[in-house]
Amino acid sequence: MELLVIADDLTGANACGALFSEDGFQVETKFYWSDHRIDSSAQVTMIDTNSRQSEPVVAQKRLLDMINNYRTAGVRLFANRIDSTMRGNIGTEIEAWLHAFEKESIIVIVPSFPDSGRTVEDGLLYVDGQLMHQTSVGKDPTTPIEDSNISKIIKMQTNVLVTNIALSHVERGPLHLARQFNLEANHNRKVLIVDAKTNEQIDCIAKAMVICERPTYPFDPGPLTYRFMRNILHRKSKSTAKTLVCIGSANQLIETQMMNFTKGRGIVPFVLNPKLFLKPASTVNFSELSEKLIEMFSNEDVVVATTVIPGEQRLSLAEYAANHQMTIEEVSQKITNGFATFIFFNTQKGEIHKWVFYERRRFYHGTL
Repeated sequence: MELLVIADDLTGANACGALFSEDGFQVETKFYWSDHRIDSSAQVTMIDTNSRQSEPVVAQKRLLDMINNYRTAGVRLFANRIDSTMRGNIGTEIEAWLHAFEKESIIVIVPSFPDSGRTVEDGLLYVDGQLMHQTSVGKDPTTPIEDSNISKIIKMQTNVLVTNIALSHVERGPLHLARQFNLEANHNRKVLIVDAKTNEQIDCIAKAMVICERPTYPFDPGPLTYRFMRNILHRKSKSTAKTLVCIGSANQLIETQMMNFTKGRGIVPFVLNPKLFLKPASTVNFSELSEKLIEMFSNEDVVVATTVIPGEQRLSLAEYAANHQMTIEEVSQKITNGFATFIFFNTQKGEIHKWVFYERRRFYHGTL
């Protein structure tokens, strides 16, 4: 095993793992309570600490436990997968990381995920060109974000000094950027938020990290970690497995992205009405739906399964919750669990080799 990536939820772990898997790396995902003996066949291990909603002290302990376990086992390459919208105990994780990896280390924070519309400029986080807190993503009913300033979000959780590296430094290339990293660290500024708007700029940051004089560690949603490791390992291979993409988000942005994805590839989505998962299972003919899904997959290399009904008004979680004496989170979780269970049992049939599950900005990924 060459790399350990620690994430605060399962979806984040697998979103990052998917980047490596699609490039031919052998990836495994574990929970913090799993057996942590190293599997020599896996090059990259993703760990879900399930601590995004936990108290800071819990998040810190789980992070340190994983670092210590794998360092003792001989692993030397580590990364921390953070949410692209800066949710979670990031401040606490920064403190724990600096404690674990000594004072000479540099943490490079890059929340940018250009392929998902997330970019950073002047230390501000944007979603499709709009400040995050002004978008539907920032106004999420369960975990709203009130500020797009990354430094301010972090400073709400920790007193550790945080510095922003402007895009102008990134545009001057890896060598200059590496020197800038060292310069900041020499002035005791070792937690660096780096602007990036494109994958090419993220690649520049990754190369700068590799040639930097000090140990550097990525804190990002996945693109930086992937490019950082690719630059270190210098290997690339391809996977030819069939893929099932599952989208269970009620977000307008995700619906638009899904339609662009499917139309651009000539894919007809396999649509499951989310209301099906709010009914007693005995009243729904899931066998017929399963047969249809497997039939589609036998004829296509990529199948998109979704609870988003194109062109129709999305189910109001708030209205359903009020009418059924439930919380919005309980309704959301019931739909998610039903959808995930349906996908899980159908991926056990041997027809589907790789699956990606997207729900409320979260990715699940696996290889069968």
